[in-house]
Amino acid sequence: MSKKLFTIIFLVIGIYHISYSQKNKKNQDKSPVLIKFSNGKTVSKADFEYIYQKNNGGYEKAKTHNQQQYKDYLNLFITFRRKVMAAEDAGIDKTEGFQQEMQTYAKQLAQPYLVDRELLDKMIKEAYDRSLQEVRASHLLIKINSDNPSDTLKAYQKMMAIRDSIVNKKIPFSEMAKKHSEDPSAQMNEGDLGYFTAFDMVYPFEEAAFNTPIGQVSMPVRSQFGYHLIFVQDKKKNEGLKRAAHIIVRYGEQYTAKDSVQALKRINEVYDALKKGESFEKLASIYSDDPMTAKKGGDLGTGFLLKEMQEVKHSLKNGEFSKPFKTAYGYHIIKITDVTPIKSFEESKNEIKNKVSRDGRAKLSEEKLIEKLKKEYQFTINDKNLNEFYNALKEDYMVPAYKGDSLPKEMREYVLFSIKNGNEKKDYKVLDFIFYLNTIRRIPKGDKIELAKAEMKQFINKALLDYEETQLPVKYEDYRRLFQEYRDGILLFSLTEREVWRKSMEDTVGLKAFYEKNKDQFQWTKDRVKFKEYRCKNKESLEFVESLIKSGKPINEIDSVAQATIKEGDFRINESVFEKDASANITSLFNYQAGTTTPIRDENGVFVLTYIVEFAKPGPKTYSEAKSECISKYQTELEKNWLESLEKKYSYTLDEKVFQKLFK
Repeated sequence: MSKKLFTIIFLVIGIYHISYSQKNKKNQDKSPVLIKFSNGKTVSKADFEYIYQKNNGGYEKAKTHNQQQYKDYLNLFITFRRKVMAAEDAGIDKTEGFQQEMQTYAKQLAQPYLVDRELLDKMIKEAYDRSLQEVRASHLLIKINSDNPSDTLKAYQKMMAIRDSIVNKKIPFSEMAKKHSEDPSAQMNEGDLGYFTAFDMVYPFEEAAFNTPIGQVSMPVRSQFGYHLIFVQDKKKNEGLKRAAHIIVRYGEQYTAKDSVQALKRINEVYDALKKGESFEKLASIYSDDPMTAKKGGDLGTGFLLKEMQEVKHSLKNGEFSKPFKTAYGYHIIKITDVTPIKSFEESKNEIKNKVSRDGRAKLSEEKLIEKLKKEYQFTINDKNLNEFYNALKEDYMVPAYKGDSLPKEMREYVLFSIKNGNEKKDYKVLDFIFYLNTIRRIPKGDKIELAKAEMKQFINKALLDYEETQLPVKYEDYRRLFQEYRDGILLFSLTEREVWRKSMEDTVGLKAFYEKNKDQFQWTKDRVKFKEYRCKNKESLEFVESLIKSGKPINEIDSVAQATIKEGDFRINESVFEKDASANITSLFNYQAGTTTPIRDENGVFVLTYIVEFAKPGPKTYSEAKSECISKYQTELEKNWLESLEKKYSYTLDEKVFQKLFK
């Protein structure tokens, strides 16, 4: 079955179904018809060329291929198209399950298109350029506990007063950070964050840090954490992505080192061993008091570390390890285990694009798109109705499941805003807004009017983006093709599962008949052994089973006693049959006699006892022994018969003149 699944996935990647909607048929009409099926559906030259080049290295490479290569791929394509047409004729695309899955996929596929792509491209390039550099900065944080404008203003004014003390009164940034910052780490690091690069910080913070000159303090910067002041200490070239490992010796009653003196002595012993050439990974596994990394040789990955650790990390080259140093958590030694050089922009582009899509940058790009959509779709807002709605709100608006019961009944039909695209106009009413609230509401907080305005903005944005999503197949050919690929992949998978995979499992009569007809195909060709494996984490339990076997009791009785006596949830009995050369372990079983056991062995903490049931010579497999192999061959038979029926039902004609002009 896995081979079948792989084949389906391969075809889905390379082949998509041609859409026959009136909107897309205009594009097809520009290209001559290459294939015409007996049910009237067609494939154009341009469509086949697109499919072929996508799966064969692009247009330039496809142009160098010969007619036989095109013909070979055409055969795959014809088979695929026949299966998809059969799925459509079977009505699979009309089922509720299929429609739900397609809606989910459409949402996922639409996400990259629901941003301002021009701005997004600029942000991707900006992020790459920043990744070539590292900034060392300190920050001071004032938190904002609510979105109330007065609270925000107070925080901003407080931050400006602090900035004035630093810039004009020349009070050191570190002193002000320690005194005023609401970041708890400021008491230890005086606000110093060490070196960082693109994506290490939230986007507004990163933006300010990279745009503030060395030695200067930024204006207050707003992020989801509050207001920041940023003091830029240094900027330097990024030497590459460093992977680090560490050994930490902590002290306290629960650790080997009971106090700092013992911890310092212990870390110095480790340092001396490293200088003599002993393995960092081995020493980490023995001495490090970080259980999560010790078992991985101290590996910390490539992520951002504590400020003190980050500084040491930046000072080391690949393969170097540091002298012992102290943090609030204990004594450390860091080693750089690998340095990945910065890739070129083209090599990094897709990775950076994925990061940008999950970053604060994506929100800015979305907002820019919304402004464009308002113009493109002639967005209009009814200020009169909107203000009447706000003024009519009562305290029940702050209930999570707001129903609008306190509103005048006629107000529910008030139009709040409209979207117009050509001759198509869509009005959004108060009732639509109430329905929207019930899909997003948690626990409303704050002033009801301010909350209503914020939620209305979200609703307007969603309405514009949802409408844009309906226009994507018309506006973007690549979106249409990708959507169609996925659609047909699901159809193909669903029908193949029904006609081949599930049928081969459920049609027990047909499967047994296939076995009887093809018995000669299911043979043991070598000597084989039948054995049982008793598995348990408790060795004493298996020693008990071993004693029962040696007592000479019947094996089925022993199994019953063992299962009733050994209460451990991980106790299992597995029975298997293998041919002699299946593996070295299986071959070794032939050194024992039937009715005996092998010594108990330890397999990564699980103890195993093997009992030899019997040996057998080459010969026919029983139905039970051949069932798995029989199912696989029965699937092949079912698919062969199915394809033959599809070939008769969906015959086709190929325009040879058009075929000869492929990629010309």
